[in-house]
Amino acid sequence: MAKLLEAGGISKNGDIQSFVKSLMEQGECFARSGRLDLSFRSFSNAFRLGEVPKECISSLVEACLEFQRTKLSREKREERSSVGDLGESEVFSCLLCNCVFMKPVTLSCGHTFCEVCLSEEKSFNGFVECCKCGNAVADNMAFSLNVLVMNAVQKWLPNEFQKQEKKLRGMNYFIMNDLKSAIDSFSGVLSKSSNDFHCLSWRSDAFLRLRQLELALRDIDQACRLHPRSAKSFYRKAVILAKFAEKEGILSTRHEESVIALLRCYSLVPNSHRYREEFTESLHQLLRPKFTNISRTMSVLKQNHSGGSEFPHTPILSGLDLPHDNTSANCGKAKGPVSNKRIQKITDSKTSSTSSQNDKRGMEKAATSISNTGKSEIKKDVIHLTEVEDFECKLCYNLLFQPITTVCGHTFCRECLERSLDHKDECPCCRMKLSQYLAGSLKMEVTDVLQQVLMKHFPADYHERSKMFEEKINALSSSVGNGQNPQVPIFVCTLAFPKVPCPLHIFEPRYRLMLRRCMESGSKQFGMCVESEDPSKGFADYGTILNVQMVNFLPDGRSIVHTTGGRRFHVISRGMVDGYHTAAVEWVQDERVDDEEELKQLIQLNRMGHQLLQMWFSRMSAQQRQCITNAVGPVPAFDENLHLLNDGPDWVWWTLAALPLQNRAKLIILGMKSMGERLQSVIRFLQLMLSTKLD
Repeated sequence: MAKLLEAGGISKNGDIQSFVKSLMEQGECFARSGRLDLSFRSFSNAFRLGEVPKECISSLVEACLEFQRTKLSREKREERSSVGDLGESEVFSCLLCNCVFMKPVTLSCGHTFCEVCLSEEKSFNGFVECCKCGNAVADNMAFSLNVLVMNAVQKWLPNEFQKQEKKLRGMNYFIMNDLKSAIDSFSGVLSKSSNDFHCLSWRSDAFLRLRQLELALRDIDQACRLHPRSAKSFYRKAVILAKFAEKEGILSTRHEESVIALLRCYSLVPNSHRYREEFTESLHQLLRPKFTNISRTMSVLKQNHSGGSEFPHTPILSGLDLPHDNTSANCGKAKGPVSNKRIQKITDSKTSSTSSQNDKRGMEKAATSISNTGKSEIKKDVIHLTEVEDFECKLCYNLLFQPITTVCGHTFCRECLERSLDHKDECPCCRMKLSQYLAGSLKMEVTDVLQQVLMKHFPADYHERSKMFEEKINALSSSVGNGQNPQVPIFVCTLAFPKVPCPLHIFEPRYRLMLRRCMESGSKQFGMCVESEDPSKGFADYGTILNVQMVNFLPDGRSIVHTTGGRRFHVISRGMVDGYHTAAVEWVQDERVDDEEELKQLIQLNRMGHQLLQMWFSRMSAQQRQCITNAVGPVPAFDENLHLLNDGPDWVWWTLAALPLQNRAKLIILGMKSMGERLQSVIRFLQLMLSTKLD
């Protein structure tokens, strides 16, 4: 020890703790700069001289994570560059296991996975997150099997469907702890499909329970190469390697390999607090004197990271090179970095196992193997019974368009489902409540796998439906444009006026549909007309365009819509689309005023009218004023620049909305093209109201 301290530049009576702190700071500095070999050495030297709390190696943990994440990003880019056309096997394959869907479940984001894969993700990670889009799945959200996808797999890939039944039978044996029967079932599947990820993982679990570590490691190694982005597989392998390390003793390289497998697992799910804690604990154990052998550790790290060129390496500073404590080599077997508690937990889990990534060349070889083998096997199974009837919407009986799979597992066209929910908040097939879609807690996202199938196998039919949909949207988006006699959706309810707020409560199914289409098309506009006194017309000849400012959707599908009046229009012809009214309209614009004398009169009328309005409003009770303000907003300010105002001064329209007049009189003023006549009419009504008050 004296020689050791002298090498470090410290006397016997020196402050050892200060030197330990210095080594830790040095390790943190190396870690932050990405020089992991020097960081490992500094921390291991600190461990030999004193206690190093787990929280002190957080910088090393972060550096390891960052290095592994960079490597994962590079692998992902390489995978994207090698992606080709998808066959049936790839279209119907789960991204979590690369196998054909086994009990497919579609998440709210529209991506589909095996039910058992989602269960394992929840069990291992503590949460479920879509690996394709990153969308988190609520803990209390329950999803049913996707009926249409399951039927398609059964019909198109009958051999795969039979294989799934054998796999599930083997899993049931495993749950009942009949390990021999489980292994036989999994082996039967693997004899025909040697790259089946589920069977390799589950058979590895069974071998682990039987303490047959070599066989367990062999299976999980292959599973890792087949699916190098499966965190639960790397976790499984970390456990198996830890059992090996416990069996082989301190000198075994399995300690380092186990920690590396756990690092890969953590890097795949960096948000997992559990994986971070376990990796930190394992790394902390590995740095202890009885385990640490820097040369061995660095060698294992390089081997597991595709060669030394990938792992950050700089020349080792000899001044900090403390000798390895070989006295611990005589201790025989010892508890390794991966805790026995974790080993017990994973061997007791019905769906647990581990996996790790070998070198890059081996991974690519395995990926090629599964790709080629999978395609050759699936091609034998695929029966091209591509019948349109199999993919028809049960509501419109056309080919599905923008297919939405509900939480109960049934699939409909997006618009068909939306219109069905306008009338009743339940599934049209099974009557399960679907109120979460109305409340907005679930969004309607297109089911990705079905979209691919429809576009690939029914291109002409799907293109035709897509074309019809685009034409409808384009017609809606341009309906309130400047074209001649545009078609406008009409809400028959009340009188609305330019520049005046018009809050609405929409609950009728036809108007819920109309509002949704206006919002989706991007126009965010529709016409408002009052009911006509002539029953044959349905609604009045004049109306106002309403601009939607905000929509608040209520849990039962109703909505509170905040709108403001826009342009005035005159109805030329009437029509109806899907239950709501439409109209061909022409825009109503004021006649231009060029005469200076007439303009002066308008300015005088404008000033006089606004003064009368303020007088009338001020004579109301506070309760009346508040009621009117809540309905149509505050009294507009006076503006003298009449020539700059479309449809004249704002206060005129505000007064019309606030005055207790019959709709017939208001409609006449709404349709006037003369600003002077409109001002005079409103002034007469204000004078009448004031005289009534005085009387």
